[in-house]
Amino acid sequence: MTWPTPTEIRTFLDGYKVTASIVPDAWLTARMNNFIVPFIERVTRLTFDEETTYTEYLSGTGSTVLQLSRRNINSIVSVSYVVGSDTEASISVSGLELIGDQGLLKTIQVISEGTYNTTWRKGNRNIKVVYKAGTTTVPDTVKEAALYLASEQVLGYIGARTGGGSLSVQNFSRNFGERGRYQDLRNDLKRDAMFLLGKYKTSVVGSVGR
Repeated sequence: MTWPTPTEIRTFLDGYKVTASIVPDAWLTARMNNFIVPFIERVTRLTFDEETTYTEYLSGTGSTVLQLSRRNINSIVSVSYVVGSDTEASISVSGLELIGDQGLLKTIQVISEGTYNTTWRKGNRNIKVVYKAGTTTVPDTVKEAALYLASEQVLGYIGARTGGGSLSVQNFSRNFGERGRYQDLRNDLKRDAMFLLGKYKTSVVGSVGR
C-alpha cells in the first residue's frame, strides 16, 4: 500500500469543492511528500518505504527491561555492552526477548562483567543496540492518518481563500464564513489522525535517524 493519491484525497472530500482547478494535483502531491510524510516519520520515528537499521546507545538501569526509542521493531541485529571507548562485550541475542510492538528488550540471560545476569548493568549509554524497524508498505492505519492530515490541510487551503474564520470572546466561540465552516471538521481530522498514529508513536520525537 502507498501514500494517499490526489484522487483518493478528492474522493474522501467529496462535496467540499476540491476540484483540480482549485487544488491542483501538484499541490496535493507536494504537500504529501514534503509535509505530511516527513511529519508522520518524525512523530513515529519510523520509515514506511523500507525496513531501516538503527543503532542506539542506551543507559542500563539495573532492571530486566530496556526501553528502546521506537516501537514496532522487527528484529534485533546485535546487542553489546560498551566497556570502553572502542571495546564492546557482545551479548547473545538468544538471551533476550523482544517485545517489538512496545519497543521493549527484556533480558532472559545477558553477559555482565564475565558472568551471566538477568538485569541490564547500570551505566551511562553503556548498551549498544542495533535493530531493524520500519515497513516496505504503508500500513492501513498510517495511510488513513495521512489521508486525514492531507484533507485537513486541503480544507485549510480552500478556507483561506474564501474568507471567514472563528471568533472567541469570553468563553464564547463562533465559526463564520467558509473557513469557519471547515474548522470543526479540520479539528476532528487532526485529532483522529493522531489517534491512529498513536500505535506507532513513542515518547521520543525527532529525526527518523536512518
